[in-house]
Amino acid sequence: MNPVVERGVARCPSCVAIADYCFTEDGPDSVRYEVRCRKCGEVYRETSVLGATALTVDTMHYVYIPASEVIRVAPTDRVLAEAKRWCSAAAITTASAAAGARVAAATAITAVAATKSALAARARAVELPTSWPKPRELEAGGAVAG
Repeated sequence: MNPVVERGVARCPSCVAIADYCFTEDGPDSVRYEVRCRKCGEVYRETSVLGATALTVDTMHYVYIPASEVIRVAPTDRVLAEAKRWCSAAAITTASAAAGARVAAATAITAVAATKSALAARARAVELPTSWPKPRELEAGGAVAG
């Protein structure tokens, strides 16, 4: 029997119900992960091989240079040209975005003005009564004599 490394509760990969899982040693360099679902009866197994990790070492050694000895180098013409190109591209993008926003705002303002004028014309077209009925006339359904 293989020794159990860990036990717990997990979700079934098939029906997503609560299931039991365990990690067991399956050999000198491998571990098996097993999920047993009580609801659907699914048994899911996965074996992982634990190989030795290769140790990597940098071939270049870091050489410490004190801050007092660091030589400041001025940017070259290529770096300056690249920076100018990026700045001009950003300015063009910003300008085109601003122009687009201005066009959208003008269109929206025109639409609002047209709607407002249409509503004003409809309001002028409505005829209002010259005299309003009194409450007693409304109850009787018309004019009340005397």
